[in-house]
Amino acid sequence: MVDPLAADCALVRGVATGIDPRSVGPYRLATAEKTALRKHADQAVRCLRAQAVIAHVTVAPGRRPSVSVANDPGGQGARACHAPVLDRLTATEQAALKTLEKLTAPCLRRRHLSPITLSHDFTWRFTAPATSAPTPEARSPTA
Repeated sequence: MVDPLAADCALVRGVATGIDPRSVGPYRLATAEKTALRKHADQAVRCLRAQAVIAHVTVAPGRRPSVSVANDPGGQGARACHAPVLDRLTATEQAALKTLEKLTAPCLRRRHLSPITLSHDFTWRFTAPATSAPTPEARSPTA
């Protein structure tokens, strides 16, 4: 079986991250979203380069652009040129991540964990503290 999330970069054309770009499914940005985000990423790179910071745009398999910085001691360039829109979810990502959050909730609930909130980079956080597991007495039927 081939794992599209662990593709061999040497064997699969167009794979730079280990994820086959054909496998992004509902996380693939719509053309308008990709174009708008790319515009902001390009503006941020121009701003960084004007401050002598080495920067370029990288594009994830789902077509989401981001800004990669090679040298920015103290992060002054990043603060001056930050494009907040690049940190926000697009409508496509919001829909896909909400679906995934809903699909994970029952599994987490069975483990007495609260639901999670996902970010576009798939980092997550619990939405509330974990619930306590029921005590054995609470699980046992009483006569």
